[in-house]
Amino acid sequence: MRLGYEKSRPPGTTKEAYIRLHEQLDAFRKELSARHVIWIGTLNEMEELRGIPTHEGRTTGWEAGGVKGLGGKAMDEQVLGM
Repeated sequence: MRLGYEKSRPPGTTKEAYIRLHEQLDAFRKELSARHVIWIGTLNEMEELRGIPTHEGRTTGWEAGGVKGLGGKAMDEQVLGM
């Protein structure tokens, strides 16, 4: 998830590296869902609702290279009203 947030992304991280890790996370979650450890549909809906960057469509700044969006902590504070 850290790679999806511009502010917490380590310098030099590529979009391809993010995609590889996302694919690994997705495969792991599907395995857990098949064993009824998590409900993958509910998890995906909650992450989409909160804008959690566990999907390529919810990440920004790969081409521009500059930090523009909220970081993970700031996003949580905004969503939780802290």
